[in-house]
Amino acid sequence: MNKVLLVGRIATDPTARTTNNSNLQVSNFTVACNGSYSKTNPQNNTTFVPCVAWNNQANFVQTYLKKGSLVSIEGRISRRSYISKKTNQTVYVMEIVVDNIEALGPKAESAANDTPSISEVFPESSINNLEPSEQKTEAPKYDENDDLEWFDELDKASK
Repeated sequence: MNKVLLVGRIATDPTARTTNNSNLQVSNFTVACNGSYSKTNPQNNTTFVPCVAWNNQANFVQTYLKKGSLVSIEGRISRRSYISKKTNQTVYVMEIVVDNIEALGPKAESAANDTPSISEVFPESSINNLEPSEQKTEAPKYDENDDLEWFDELDKASK
């Protein structure tokens, strides 16, 4: 089973784009999740997790969320690769493909939370209601302007 549950704050403002061949909406962002090594060593260890949302979830992310938003994400781990135009080397990317995202509360400085849930925004057409064969799992396309050097370090660390 490939299932991931994350709770954290959005660390970067979400980026939006549309795929070239099928005009699907896609949004990329990073979530910062806090944790500690152990109960005896309560030192915080923040993990930055790259995420990608498609279609309705991408629209929800772009419309209602920004850097600092507290979110709950349900999704799956995806690994893909591409050839970097800068270095002409294969770059491996691990990211969370978002199946469901919920805003948990306002940014710490905010007083009000007007963010609806995704089921309130898209009650009838949520991607979660699609059959697996209908869900689009195409990976987003990156160009040479993307800042993905830290993925190289992630790949080196996993070997």
